[in-house]
Amino acid sequence: MKRRQTLKVLSTLPLLAVFPAFAADPVKKEAKKNAKKAAGGASKKLGKLTLIDEKDTLASAMQYKHDASKVGPMRSDKKANCANCAKYNVCMDGDADCKPLSKADLKKSDVAPCQIFKGKLVKAEGWCLSWQKKA
Repeated sequence: MKRRQTLKVLSTLPLLAVFPAFAADPVKKEAKKNAKKAAGGASKKLGKLTLIDEKDTLASAMQYKHDASKVGPMRSDKKANCANCAKYNVCMDGDADCKPLSKADLKKSDVAPCQIFKGKLVKAEGWCLSWQKKA
């Protein structure tokens, strides 16, 4: 019986390489759960959006960090974080799942959508290379 089970598992591996969505990704599940906790009362308004993982391809390219204080010398302004960014709580054009939070909901939540990361949430204390000071 063990041989048969092993063969079944081995036969599904090529499918997982082609269709990675079939694999149960505990990292995505954990990120989604954390985003709902962090969002507080705003979680209903955030819908399908999930907290971005720092290891995500785009997040790595933008050098995104959940905590701006861990960025180091690249962050010259002490107030430079996602909450003070012009792209924070702004949705990308054509992103039907994204709805910006109201000012009241934004105060309750420590996550919000970002124009850079389509379909993802970022932390208010976060930072990335494309940070722009709010006007």
